[in-house]
Amino acid sequence: AAIDPTWPPVVEYVGQEERKGCCPIFSTGTQSCGGSKVLLLPSLPGQSCRLTELSHHSAGFVPICSLGLSQIGRMNLGMDASTFKFYTMCGLQEGFEPFAVNMNRDVAMWFSKRLPTFVNVPKDHPQIEVVRIDGTLDTPPCLKVTHKTFGTQNSSATMIYCRLSVPVECHASFSHSPCLDSDAFQKRKQMQEILSQTTTQCYYAIRIFAGQDPSCVWVGWVTPDYHLYSEKFDLNKNCTVTVTLGDERGRVHESVKRSNCYMVWGGDIVATSQRASRSNVDLEIGCLVDLAMGMLSFSANGRELGTCYQVEPNTKVFPAVFLQPTSTSLFQFELGKLKNAMPLSAAIFKSEEKNPVPQCPPRLDVQTIQPVLWSRMPSSFLKVETERVSERHGWVVQCLEPLQMMALHIPEENRCVDILELCEQEDLMRFHYHTLRLYSALCALGNSRVAYALCSHVDLSQLFYAIDNKYLPGLLRSGFYDLLISIHLASAKERKLMMKNEYIIPITSATRKIRLYPDESKRHGLPGVGPRTCLKPGFRFSTPCFITTNEEHQKQSPEIPLELLKTKALGMLTEAVQCSGAHIRDPVGGSVEFQFVPVLKLIGTLLVMGVFDDDDVRQILLLIDPSVFGEHSGETEEGAEKEGVTQVEEKAVEAGEKASREAPIKGLLQTRLPESVKLQVTRGTQHPALGKN
Repeated sequence: AAIDPTWPPVVEYVGQEERKGCCPIFSTGTQSCGGSKVLLLPSLPGQSCRLTELSHHSAGFVPICSLGLSQIGRMNLGMDASTFKFYTMCGLQEGFEPFAVNMNRDVAMWFSKRLPTFVNVPKDHPQIEVVRIDGTLDTPPCLKVTHKTFGTQNSSATMIYCRLSVPVECHASFSHSPCLDSDAFQKRKQMQEILSQTTTQCYYAIRIFAGQDPSCVWVGWVTPDYHLYSEKFDLNKNCTVTVTLGDERGRVHESVKRSNCYMVWGGDIVATSQRASRSNVDLEIGCLVDLAMGMLSFSANGRELGTCYQVEPNTKVFPAVFLQPTSTSLFQFELGKLKNAMPLSAAIFKSEEKNPVPQCPPRLDVQTIQPVLWSRMPSSFLKVETERVSERHGWVVQCLEPLQMMALHIPEENRCVDILELCEQEDLMRFHYHTLRLYSALCALGNSRVAYALCSHVDLSQLFYAIDNKYLPGLLRSGFYDLLISIHLASAKERKLMMKNEYIIPITSATRKIRLYPDESKRHGLPGVGPRTCLKPGFRFSTPCFITTNEEHQKQSPEIPLELLKTKALGMLTEAVQCSGAHIRDPVGGSVEFQFVPVLKLIGTLLVMGVFDDDDVRQILLLIDPSVFGEHSGETEEGAEKEGVTQVEEKAVEAGEKASREAPIKGLLQTRLPESVKLQVTRGTQHPALGKN
């Protein structure tokens, strides 16, 4: 929504602070805006409000603002309503609520980042549509790309940048030299016909449909580092760097030309073939890559072109097409094959390396470039100290307190994504969640060797960061909690559960001190609280050591600081109970289920292991239901307390004041909980003595 530009002008002075407010009314689909000079509300008489229509969207709306160069602004979302200047005067009476009402944490801020990035084409894309065509005996599998709005009033003739979602990677070292003499070339050509199964060449083709102008099409390969978006693409303006390696005598040993775009222009093909720019015949441009040599070559309708490129070892390239649409049917990726060349699927997927039949699995999709992305702003920033030692030595810049962050590395695209940004990238979040579930499954049944291997991949610093972070998406929060339990605690828990039905009582001095009642009042105490003895096995951990040949070292569970973990678990449960409620809009993990289930699962595991002492168990029971597990005093003390409270209230009324009393803290079972949380509470407390015998 925007302010009407015909708003009456107000004289402004340079350097003066300006305040803008926005009040959307979703029931009527309108909003009112106001500034620090004029207060605009629909209920105020005599005010000519400019209202802008709001489109109803199921996903909701978020506040947004834009700042120009050298401008400084502060967005007040109303977590503290008293900071609004006019809210108590007008906004509250009209029924407006602050955006951050009933929120326990600061709202995460996002900023726009102009880094063009390829993303999968969604099904509801306004312009592009991708149709998957299965292969037959005569035709290869295809990915057809069409333009939805071409020729209509909503059509847009902007450039379209497309590529496939999975790259092709060249070999780590090239086994052949790209420069071969004629005899060697003939011998190699004969050997290719015999050893076609061991070929390192892969092929795909782009079919440009009739009606699409080939002079507006560029076909070839791009690297993961391609981040260029322009309304008019020019291949000659693409950045190219030549790296030359030589010695001190000036002799050149190696010279490589590096680029992030290796393409051919359809206009050159039309000019050399004397073909009309628009004809009734489709144009097929083939792209061939030799993984063992790093050579990229092209063909048009089966005729080889003179354009070729040389890339370095380990180079990753994506099949790509750039075009300006001139028709509804644009092009299609044809994943076929040539003689003595494998299909593209053989180079992309390791499982299809020896399969000569072209494949197009669901993972292989078409991506289009997105010029602007939203990136999450960190919740806290580095504290950098600057100091000038002297005019001679210059400045000293240092950071004494480093900040930790966790990023998801995407090797195929050579980029990292902040793990907190996955809340808006559901596909990546689910993929990462299933990866964590796979890690947990590999550690099942006491597979300690895999657990030690995973410790080098997901160490304790990552696990503690994940369970401490309150902004982590709910799925990942659940996955990291399960992974921590599977790697470090599952074996010890199973050893305890194996002896839960054993009733062997050790005859020791500690056993003789155990009484039926905890004190002289002869009242039953809390379950799991009090002196006890047992013969259950203790904890057996060993420090992860990745350079070892002793397999006995890896039979025990990887070490984890139980005292620190216990403190964190109790603190998180206490905070979750105190900050819960149906009115809270930002529970940890995004829902009450993700807020409580992972923590309760961790506490249930620690209870079975016997990590908590009497005070910890008492605190857990009080958090579950203080009305049942709270300490009850005698009737005499209770009556005296009531008389004291009554006297205080009477004195306060006489003085014209109200006595302030703290509201009783509700327990976990006294709030509305989903069934998954109730089930987890039941599982955690079903042990006869809360995990201790």
